[in-house]
Amino acid sequence: MKLKLFFIFSTIFISSCITFKKGEPRTLSKLILPTSYDDGYCENPPEGMVCIPGGNFKSERLDNAEKVDTFYIDKYEITNADYTKCVEEKGCPANKSIKSKEFENLNGDNQPAVPLSFEMAYSYCKWNGKRLPTELEWEKTFNY
Repeated sequence: MKLKLFFIFSTIFISSCITFKKGEPRTLSKLILPTSYDDGYCENPPEGMVCIPGGNFKSERLDNAEKVDTFYIDKYEITNADYTKCVEEKGCPANKSIKSKEFENLNGDNQPAVPLSFEMAYSYCKWNGKRLPTELEWEKTFNY
């Protein structure tokens, strides 16, 4: 069961790379956390992504509504082929296969890249000019 939960979390986690708005600087601080908030305006999302409009958002864990900046998130999880390209270009650490019945049929090029650690997910997003979402962005995405 733990391995199954790990697989589900890994798939969702790596599928969640987000990108910057056009013209925003790509600094390390922008890779970690958004620094300003907007009014929820969505421009045309980059290919393969959807726009999640910013604004006030009621988090499940907090009593107060919080502001979340507009962001773009990938529509689909990354594939083994996507991650392999990142490894080949020296942007990501190698994905060492885990021998398990949970993953034995997930080794095709167009299947989700699993299992991936936080470091691997972070490296992939950074290599791809994106970042991982914050906890509030995750919640906003799931409630959008």
